[in-house]
Amino acid sequence: MPSLSWLILGRNRLTGTIPPELGGLSSLTLLYLDNNSLTGPIPPELAGLSGLLTLNLSNNELSGPIPPEPMHAILNDDITATYTTTRRPCIT
Repeated sequence: MPSLSWLILGRNRLTGTIPPELGGLSSLTLLYLDNNSLTGPIPPELAGLSGLLTLNLSNNELSGPIPPEPMHAILNDDITATYTTTRRPCIT
């Protein structure tokens, strides 16, 4: 699916970890995985999403530090990100 630009999977009762393969969706501009039961860390492969404009990972059970590589992209002025769990503040 190289031409996929939006992936909206919020509120779908997803479980498990975020698949690192999502980092291979090079045309992705919007990724919503919010309000699921995802666990584990944010895969560093998401740093490869250079065209990503919106990333929403809020209201999951993600753990571990936010990877430094994706944070450079996430905190860029051209991107909006939300990452909240019961253990972390929201980043926008």
